[in-house]
Amino acid sequence: MHLYLHVTPGANTPFDYRCQTNAVVIGRSKAADLSIPRDQFLSKRHARVFKDTGTWYLEDLGSRNTTLLNGRPVDQKTPVADGDVIRLSDCRIEVALDAGSGDDTAVYRPAKAVLRETGSKRRLNETPYEPVLKKVTERLALLNEVHRVLANPMSRDEIFELVLDSALTHLRGEEGVIFLENDAGTFERVAVRSTRHPRGNAIYSRHLIDRVAKQGMAALVRDIQEDERFSEARSLLIQGIRSVVAAPLQGLGGRAGMVVLATRAVVRNFTHADLELLVSLASVATLSMKSLELHEEASRRQRLQKELELARQIQVALFPNELPTVPGYELCGSNQPSQTVSGDLYRIETREEGRQCVLLVADVAGKGIGASLLTASLEALAMGPIEMGRDPAEICYRVSRRLHARTPAERFATALIAVLEPDSGVVRYANAGHNPALIVRGEGAIEQLWATGVPLGMLADADYVVEQARLGPGDSMVIYTDGVTEARNPGDEEYGIRRLEAVCRNNRAQSATALARAIASDLDAFTESTAYEDDRTIVVARRTPSETPDTIAAR
Repeated sequence: MHLYLHVTPGANTPFDYRCQTNAVVIGRSKAADLSIPRDQFLSKRHARVFKDTGTWYLEDLGSRNTTLLNGRPVDQKTPVADGDVIRLSDCRIEVALDAGSGDDTAVYRPAKAVLRETGSKRRLNETPYEPVLKKVTERLALLNEVHRVLANPMSRDEIFELVLDSALTHLRGEEGVIFLENDAGTFERVAVRSTRHPRGNAIYSRHLIDRVAKQGMAALVRDIQEDERFSEARSLLIQGIRSVVAAPLQGLGGRAGMVVLATRAVVRNFTHADLELLVSLASVATLSMKSLELHEEASRRQRLQKELELARQIQVALFPNELPTVPGYELCGSNQPSQTVSGDLYRIETREEGRQCVLLVADVAGKGIGASLLTASLEALAMGPIEMGRDPAEICYRVSRRLHARTPAERFATALIAVLEPDSGVVRYANAGHNPALIVRGEGAIEQLWATGVPLGMLADADYVVEQARLGPGDSMVIYTDGVTEARNPGDEEYGIRRLEAVCRNNRAQSATALARAIASDLDAFTESTAYEDDRTIVVARRTPSETPDTIAAR
């Protein structure tokens, strides 16, 4: 087992350290195996990582500021595992253990560590200089060419084919395969390239899947025939595969994957340089795939936005295009969705040749497209009984029964249906679990029209009661949804019905439109124009004041 340490010494530049012996002393002293001299809070000999009977351990060497392993103090020798984090003062050390044997026939390293080392000064300082420089130049040229090609629009399959073709050509492999995790959590081949068989053979190993695809390790296996971990990989052994190099594909929509190259040549084994190049190609492919996913996601969002805009256009058509004219009354209605589409609905219709005016305000549970679809269904269900002259209780009963039969239990709607007789000012209403409408009297008194039944669609067979009120000259009826009274300001204070009543009282002499605008303006001031959390609907029906002898004389 080989030990690799990725060292981040406080604010200084991170670096990698490979332990060449069975122990490494870490400390501030220059005599330490791994010296970190600039950390004054580090002891001269702070901690030691050592191997004992095949297992790596960490021990504190009597340091002043403790040694932490994964956030816990180390007070005795403690085993370390791949991916553990050692903390010494401000220094953070990531542990990486390869699964190689002593003769280095197989090496497993974190792909991120391989990327950090690729093209580093350590490589350029190796001897001989010119061959290394030539290889680095060739690699950079290849990666540059791959980047250039990937700059053009490409599909996922085209990206994978480019990576495999480039890898096989430059690494002189005989077969390449890319595996991706599917919806079932298993791994399947999504791309294959072979110089021997047109369709390729099945390079598959559970060991590689676990170590490379799932754990994010880069793998270099020089000789499978002599590696006992592949003794059960009969398909690889039967095919005569000798050397394998593999790199992970991670972060692809939350799914894991890997690219694997294999060769059967006895005299041609993959090298560390090949591993670095394949990891680089895999990284390029991953970035391209992420870019493709972002582009596809942006396209999906754009299509969804267009669909939402179309849904809003359709939904707006459900609201009255223009309100009916009712002699002696002013009518006003408005809807402001919290999202593109609304879960609120209002209708104002006259019937019986103008002798009745029906006002409907409904609020469907939930938000977004689902709620807006239910409002369309509710509107369709309600308009039939309204046009047939049914009273508010029967309208609620019919709509509720059909909604309950057609929708899940959690889908329901509150509603207030009022039938106004303009001549007498009598209002007959049924309130299906909705917010209490307000009758604002001309002299300032306010009455609330409370619920007379449960929300629509909540029960299979619900009864509703019709109650009655009367609008006198100068009186107004204000119907609204809970997006008004439950609106909150930045201090999380609720607007509430008392504040709504105060606005209605203070503006009772205003027209219906002016009163609705005063409510909306006060809401904006209260919430400081923060985004709506719920849809807001306001309907106002006001009976115009009667003319008195004084007003007639003044005119």
